[in-house]
Formats: sequence, C-alpha cells, structure tokens
Amino acid sequence: MAGGIKVVQDTMINLLTNYPFYGALATSMQVVSAADFPYAAVKAGMPPVLYVNPDSLQGLRAPERLGVFIHELLHLILLHFGRQSGRDQKLWNIACDLAVNQLVLRGGEKNVTLPCDAITVHSLEKDLGIDLPRNAGAEVYYDILDKHLPRLKITVVNNQIKVELNVNGEKREYTASQILEGDDSNLDKELMKGYLNKLIEQAKQVGSMPGHLEVVLKDLYAPPQVDWRRVLRRFLAGRGKMLNQQTWLKESRRFEGFPGRSKRVGMTALLAIDTSGSISDNDLQVFLNEIRAVSKITGTKVWVTQCDVEPTAPIELKRFVKNPRFTGRGGTDFRPVFKMADEMHVPLVIYLTDGYGTAPEIVHQRVLWVLTKDHRVPADYGTSVVLGVS
Repeated sequence: MAGGIKVVQDTMINLLTNYPFYGALATSMQVVSAADFPYAAVKAGMPPVLYVNPDSLQGLRAPERLGVFIHELLHLILLHFGRQSGRDQKLWNIACDLAVNQLVLRGGEKNVTLPCDAITVHSLEKDLGIDLPRNAGAEVYYDILDKHLPRLKITVVNNQIKVELNVNGEKREYTASQILEGDDSNLDKELMKGYLNKLIEQAKQVGSMPGHLEVVLKDLYAPPQVDWRRVLRRFLAGRGKMLNQQTWLKESRRFEGFPGRSKRVGMTALLAIDTSGSISDNDLQVFLNEIRAVSKITGTKVWVTQCDVEPTAPIELKRFVKNPRFTGRGGTDFRPVFKMADEMHVPLVIYLTDGYGTAPEIVHQRVLWVLTKDHRVPADYGTSVVLGVS
C-alpha cells in the first residue's frame, strides 16, 4: 500500500508539473483511496471526489497512470454524469469512454497514454468493421453502438465494464470505466455545471487548457440560447412592494370628486454596466431601449451604475438614457456593485458585461448576467443570457 500511495502522489506531482491545467483540477478534488475500482473513478459533488486504487495503479506505467487520471477528470468536466438522459447506463459509459479517450490521446504527448485494454474509436471500428466518426460526442457514439448492440457482450466485473466481441472466431475484450453520480440523486445539474465551470476557470489561471478541449468545452458551458428580451421581462416581472398611489384617472369610491387610489407592484433593480470596453455603443443602446420599455410595463424602478473597478453613483434609468456615456474603461471587479446593492437594499441586480472579472462568492440578490457574444460565465449563481440572441 505504501508504494501505491507514493505512485498516486508522484502522478499528482507529474500532472502539476507537466500538465498544470489538469493538475489544478485534480488538486481541487477530494482524493479518496478505494479498492473498489480497477484504477480510478470520479463522482460529481461539491467538491467532486476522485477515487484512486493505489495498488492497481502501481501496476501501470507512469504514462498510463497519467492517462487514467486525465481520463477521469475529462469525464467530470464533460458533464457525462448529467447527460445520460434515460440511456442504458453500461452502453452510455462505453460511449463516454470512446469520446474521452480520444481527447486523452489527441494531445499527442509521448508521456500520456492509456492502459492497453482501454476501449478506443480506432480499436472498436477495426474489430466491428465499421467507420466511427472522430472527435464526436458521447451521444453520437451511443447511437452507433446501440445499432450494433447484438454483437457486443457487455458485463460489469468489479466496478469495471467489460466489452467482448467475436472477430472471425477470436475473442476481443476491452474495458470501460463507470461514471458515478453524486450521493444525492437530486443533484442540481445546472448548479454542478456552474461549480465545475468555476473550477475550470481557476485551473486555466494555473496552466493553459489544451486547444482541442477548449473547443469542446466552449459549446458545453455556453449559456442556453434563449431570447434575452423574454428573460429580462420575466426577471423584472416578479412581485415587489405593493404601491398605493393617488390618481385622477379614477374617482375616489368614498369621496365624490376626489382622486382615487391605484395599486401596482413596484420592483427596484440595480443595472450595472461593465465599462471595461467589451460592450459596443449599439449593444448598449439596444439593451437600454428594452429595459426602459420593460420597466414601464412592470413598474420597476431601475437605478444605473457604471463599473470597471469602482462603481459610479447610481442614477435613475430615465435620467441615464438621455445621455448614456461610458466612464472608466479599465479592468473589471464585480464585487463593489453587489456591495452597493446591499447598501441600497435592492433585491435585483442586472449586470451587462463580458463576464471577465472577479465576482463575489455569495450575493444577496437575484442576478441576471447579460453577456456579450465573446464572454465567459462569471459565477455559478444567477441567470445568464447572451445579448443579441433572440
């Protein structure tokens, strides 16, 4: 066991030294020794858990151990635990391994490989005698495997999936890992996605993400393509304080000839505009026109502040739209805006930004991130929409 533990430690050091992006991801996880798994496994959670079997890992070469660790990390950040959607679990695991193992080997590093019995696109298409697409997602491979299921004998032995098939009377055997969900069957997939996105961004500060992986993750972690105008209207239509106002549009029920009373729901929101330079004047004008129209319909009072590092004093929306001018154009820190919202006791914050900046760990408001086309999601809380998608 002592030798096995040293092997795990050496592999972590190797990742941090030579593959710092993956090393940073691995060190953000809880590492647990477990003899129940052939080599390693991951489980979604906050933090995620990386299970390792020190004794079995000791039997692998160093490049294979690196490949096993990267393989498991990829399962996690590719959200395979939350994409099964009713598919057969064993077949889904095999499809995920086909997708992941390509990414492990695609970097072309000489010092990273996989155990010899790991299932790959190249080996499976050769033995099945079919063409398999390269660099596809797990869903694509699942549909193909499902069509050839009668030719595959799939079993689970010691928490490892075994795939057998007959090739001209000769038995071929491959292995695939099992993907674990968190202990909580009601694990919030979107919350977990936001949490992992944050870990990925932190890991990118330590080491560069492989280019081929960045292409895959960009689409996977992109905010849903929804009409931002519809989301904005829904966001500002929540219940606020009931306002009683005097109006001459109707007569008082109690006193003839006197003004009546009107009741309406009033919300208060703080609109923060990122002035770091990512928002065009045209985008700003389109957004201001929409939020002004929505605020009139919903009775929302909107305060506007501009912020790069420090926010400007808030002014009412109707005053700001008369002469919208940017100030600042420096870096971005989101935290002062939320501090201002706390001091103003504002329940809603709308942030128009590219998302590149420092967000607070915890906020006390409902948050709508309205993001520019080239963006990153700044936090794992709130709702994110992309400006221009309609």
